[in-house]
Amino acid sequence: FSIMSTMLAAVYHDGDNLLVIEKVPRPVLKANQVLLKIAAAGVCHSDTLLLSDTLDDKRTYIFGHENVGYAIE
Repeated sequence: FSIMSTMLAAVYHDGDNLLVIEKVPRPVLKANQVLLKIAAAGVCHSDTLLLSDTLDDKRTYIFGHENVGYAIE
């Protein structure tokens, strides 16, 4: 199968207090890294802190780092 150049992600932008599903570029792999096709992703405590405005962090985040998937590259 072919690997797409973009992927869908739940993206958090500071000040929005919501997640938006956006098309983002596929990560470029570095040495000793693998690309996973995600089967399921969970929300963790740091995600909820950002959404509740408890953390004052101005960066943009892709949520869902609690993942299950399989290696495709």
